[in-house]
Amino acid sequence: MRQRPLCHAIVALNFLVAAAAQSPCPPQGLTLATHGGRLGDAWSIDMVGTPSALGVVGFDLAAGPVVTPIGTICLGLSPQLVTLLFTFDPAGHAAVGSVMPVIPSLVGLTVHTAAVAFDATQPNGFAISNGAALSPHQPRLYFINPGTSSPFGTTPGSFAALNGVTDDVAFTQPLATNVRDATFVRERGWLVVLLGNGALAGFDGTTGAPVLNVALSGPAASAAQLVSPPGGDQLLLMTTGTPPNPFGGGTPGALHIVSLPTGAVASTIPLVSGNPVAMILVPGTNLVFLRLATGVLAIDYANAVAFPAVPLPTGFGSLVDWQIAGSTLYCLHAGVAPGPFGGSRLPAALSAVDVNTQIALFTNPLTMQVPVALLRAGPGTTGPSLYVYGVAAASLEEFAQGTGTPTGSVIVGAGITAMELSALGTQWLLLCNGVGCGGPALLSMAAYTLNVLPLVSLPSATQAFIAVSPSVAFGKACLATAANVAAPFATDPFHAGSVATTMPISASLFKVVSD
Repeated sequence: MRQRPLCHAIVALNFLVAAAAQSPCPPQGLTLATHGGRLGDAWSIDMVGTPSALGVVGFDLAAGPVVTPIGTICLGLSPQLVTLLFTFDPAGHAAVGSVMPVIPSLVGLTVHTAAVAFDATQPNGFAISNGAALSPHQPRLYFINPGTSSPFGTTPGSFAALNGVTDDVAFTQPLATNVRDATFVRERGWLVVLLGNGALAGFDGTTGAPVLNVALSGPAASAAQLVSPPGGDQLLLMTTGTPPNPFGGGTPGALHIVSLPTGAVASTIPLVSGNPVAMILVPGTNLVFLRLATGVLAIDYANAVAFPAVPLPTGFGSLVDWQIAGSTLYCLHAGVAPGPFGGSRLPAALSAVDVNTQIALFTNPLTMQVPVALLRAGPGTTGPSLYVYGVAAASLEEFAQGTGTPTGSVIVGAGITAMELSALGTQWLLLCNGVGCGGPALLSMAAYTLNVLPLVSLPSATQAFIAVSPSVAFGKACLATAANVAAPFATDPFHAGSVATTMPISASLFKVVSD
């Protein structure tokens, strides 16, 4: 008996076409949200309704809405309609999904989706969802020319959107002035740029069309960095303030919370003291950490609460890099080498901070030659590992996450300027820009090993970064081998790209943001 209304729902969803309404479809006992759509990545439809109820979700190239005997469905009910049965779990959740095929011809399609479920508490015995859509799109890398700013004038920046599958430039966009920072708001599909004049400029990541133009005022106008937390309705902007100097005590930095889509500053959280130089989001939480000269500081941006700073031991030089792995924030102290006229040597060190309790777990001095400058977290020979590299040491040192104890070492030579894990996590990619490591060249270290091998020689003008594709099921990365040349290549396994892409913009060092 419970199947009969459901069968009626499927029949209605597939075959009943009535007068189309032109108004939105509010949810009636069933909410639906789509996620993903990037080629090579997972997509999902997440639904919330009556626990253990049966339902059907429909996919259509036509949007609707259409009036049916069971209510208004936010689908066109066209001949292309496809349906799929599902059951809510005891908590009232259901999801369907898969991986979007890496087929460029899918780009440009919009798949509309809506669902109905048997629910005796709803009118006509059916819960009806809102409508949503999936829009397949290529993974993209945005090459940002930051321009320049000096007392003698300003050179405006620009950016180019590089398609990650077809390796062509989708569009370019000039900017009004130089660029301080940029981030991608994935939930909205926006590239947001923090400009040197204190403005926020947003662009549609698919078309390049302007979607945001806000002149910040007050302290927020001097922001140096921005990030996009999950949700798509906020940006976090960090101002450094002014360090103390012989002529004054300086001013502390602050975190500014900007609302989207308006771009208005919703709140400002001033620091009691300290001048942050970087910030990092903690996945799965409402926390953002700011890096200070003497430690780190956490802010709960959802509740606008700044926690006391976590001081880290002095005597190991400045903090130069950090990584989050699980619930631990790892910080790298650079160490200090004696100067040409003497001076004390300070060893490098690894510090660890629990992100939830904001308690320093350990600080381990390192024996490697100083200074060091690069810290990475990922797969290693004994499991989850940390890697530290410094030009003076000419070696890549491996440490265990959790304890920071040494687990291995490999000589790679001087000149490594970038190290990134490939999209599928099967290899570490190392960029060598000096003769000491055999370059210019791209090197590879297979995950869970310390076996470093050369992959390909590179031009001498190769810029010091490796941009990894954001798609976790599609192995791709990209270099800039000249001021205006993008050189994409396949990873997992490595395969050198056959054609480099000449971009209509140029920069001595691009900032690259992934979608």
